[in-house]
Amino acid sequence: MISKASENLECAKMLGENLTYFDAAANRAYYAAYHASWYYLAKIGRSVPDVRGKKYWPHDRILEVLQDMESVEFDNDFDVLQHHRIKADYSPDNVKQSKVAEALVYAEQIVEWVMNNV
Repeated sequence: MISKASENLECAKMLGENLTYFDAAANRAYYAAYHASWYYLAKIGRSVPDVRGKKYWPHDRILEVLQDMESVEFDNDFDVLQHHRIKADYSPDNVKQSKVAEALVYAEQIVEWVMNNV
């Protein structure tokens, strides 16, 4: 999952730099953090939930788990990223450039934190 996190982070940066694809950049930034979080939870021994016969972390559940962990320093940033992704994917309004810049910083910090703490 950490390779997916890194790939999504690089895609988010490229999309954000394009100054056109802000929704896609916000989406990829969130998924960089999501995959990094999944990787972190696996490394500390948290089992991936079985959801309707498939193994994955539901988006709301992964945030709850992160928020319950004292050792995790990025749960609030993850929450912001999740909010931006929901707007990017489901709102008729586009994510603003300033919010994409924020998302890129948070995603990069989360991926870096995970890489330094596993």
